[in-house]
Amino acid sequence: LYIPTFYQWDNTLWNEARLPDTWYHKWQQSLLQFFSEKKDKKFIWKSLNFVSGLKDPFEELIGIKNYPNVIYASNSIKKWFPKVDSVLLDYPSTALYESAACGLPVMTFYFKRFHKIRPTAMELFGKSICPFDNISNGIKQVDKYINSDLNEYKVSIPYSKTSIINTIFE
Repeated sequence: LYIPTFYQWDNTLWNEARLPDTWYHKWQQSLLQFFSEKKDKKFIWKSLNFVSGLKDPFEELIGIKNYPNVIYASNSIKKWFPKVDSVLLDYPSTALYESAACGLPVMTFYFKRFHKIRPTAMELFGKSICPFDNISNGIKQVDKYINSDLNEYKVSIPYSKTSIINTIFE
């Protein structure tokens, strides 16, 4: 299950990193092409959650290309968790925690030029958080992930013995 994250629309500056407006679209196209070439694997491409009526361009692109091993899905990621072997994200979002809590192997990217990851998150998620700087390196990391022992990417999330309700009302 691949879960993309919609980066800030039409921005070219994140943490002082300047990139062309189209970099994210090119990243997505490169991933789609990579997935399509892995005929021995099946990929579910989760739709982006847009607001203001924007449409995910990859719904149409995946439909036009009609790759036999790539499925476009617009329903909730939670419906896919029981059906998939692993999860791949291109941003360490809430889906990272949800995937780990479900016991799924998970890997997420973070673009070093854009993000700073908390040291405690790096410690908790270990090799499941993968930095990279360019599309070519990112594709190599995806290839390494999907061809590895996925058990190495399972994360054990510690649970508190204190109820969240008690924490809120303290």
